[in-house]
Amino acid sequence: MSSNDTSIRQLQLATEYIAIAIGFPILIAGIIGNFLNILVFLTLGNYKTNASSFYMLAKSIFDLSALIFGLIGHILIQGFRSSAMTSETWCRIRVPLLYISSLSSYTCLCLQSIDSFLCSSRNAVLRQQSTVQRGRYLILGFLFLWFCNECPYYFMQQLSIIPNWRCQTTNTLYAQYRSYFTILTLSVIAPIVITSLFGYLSYRNLRLSNLNRQPTVSNFSRQMISMTLLAILIVVIFQLPYTIAQLYFTATANYSKSIYRQTQEQLANVFFFIYTYNACVSSFYAYCIASQRFRQQVVQVLKQLKTIFQRRNQVLPFIETGQACFACTFRESIADTESWRTLSTEQALKFIHECGFARWASPVDKFISNASRLIKIGLYDRPELTTWYKDRVVLAGDAAHATSPHLGQGANQAMEDAYYLVKFWKTNTSNHMKAFEDYTQLRKERTSRLVTAARRQGEARVCIEPEECQKRNEMLSKGINLNDISWIYDIQL
Repeated sequence: MSSNDTSIRQLQLATEYIAIAIGFPILIAGIIGNFLNILVFLTLGNYKTNASSFYMLAKSIFDLSALIFGLIGHILIQGFRSSAMTSETWCRIRVPLLYISSLSSYTCLCLQSIDSFLCSSRNAVLRQQSTVQRGRYLILGFLFLWFCNECPYYFMQQLSIIPNWRCQTTNTLYAQYRSYFTILTLSVIAPIVITSLFGYLSYRNLRLSNLNRQPTVSNFSRQMISMTLLAILIVVIFQLPYTIAQLYFTATANYSKSIYRQTQEQLANVFFFIYTYNACVSSFYAYCIASQRFRQQVVQVLKQLKTIFQRRNQVLPFIETGQACFACTFRESIADTESWRTLSTEQALKFIHECGFARWASPVDKFISNASRLIKIGLYDRPELTTWYKDRVVLAGDAAHATSPHLGQGANQAMEDAYYLVKFWKTNTSNHMKAFEDYTQLRKERTSRLVTAARRQGEARVCIEPEECQKRNEMLSKGINLNDISWIYDIQL
């Protein structure tokens, strides 16, 4: 065996090593990140009312699909030389599915960047163009377009056993179309240009809004825009080297090359091809870096995950003059829209069936089924605010630290807020910002502790297993241990 053959074999082994050693960590990180993205957005339900959230959810689904159809197959073919991925039919189907997924993912990112520009614009007409309904139509339209673009691939490809189990086109013109338009233009150049342009415009709009102190962008929109801008930056970082490599491979496609040169380029192509899959992996981690609120939402959803398929039901009686009221507590698997509403007859029957109260022992089942009116009220956890004041506006009460009702402290804490706000205002009449700062620093620790204690108190009453219910009942029969919550009432104003 010549030294040249040895070098070629070493390059081939390096290609296999890269496919496995780099491909697997990217695949695992991508599956975890995109799954968490999908879980968080579906649980919170923001995609129903916010276009950016809808694009983020759709992008995560397409990214997960691209990893499944693209990266897994690439690892098996390049890393393990698996023949399971080399059937004639799979050869014709895998690549179209990969490009439909990846093109749809880049489309969602481009629409995210455009939506960020619209939301951050000072023009009210432009801001009104950002709607979920329009986003759905755009996603479906582009999905159909990419499907039509990839259909010819099925009829114009055949499996090439040598070299590298590749699919090769039977039509020269179609091969050039895919190389220059589908791969180079649609998959590489267009996403970078569009996202970079509208990302810069969005950043400029936010900067002008901050300088002019114009409240044209809500805090939630700022969060979405920040998440989008960082996601764009990371995608460009991962996509740019692949762009340069594709420009080189396309420009030198017709050159006569030795086997050794082809093997070198194959190694580089595999590396950059796998490297660019980071663009399908990075969105979740970019969102976590860009937004503290998103990190809190992820933690909250993960805490709920272990009980997402379990019911924690409870009946609390309240007796009034001449009538009785029962409060039934339960955990829903999916976050509902916030509302206080009376249920219709159909909704009430569905509610009773889904929550399992109809299967409870008598007389609880009769109490609920014979109730003259059912009102459904949601209890929601709010992420802790980092800032309570801005300019000449300061928050107090539930606006600053919304709490669940399990300790009955909502109104009390609002009164404490009012007391300390007036106190610090009197001592800083010439500097209201100092008064707001002192008030916030004093109240934050106490209210944060109370919100956590209220939630813990509520969770302690809602049990699943019979043993837990028995322990809870014994605890309640002894009365509330005031030593655990005495700090709430020990305050002296």
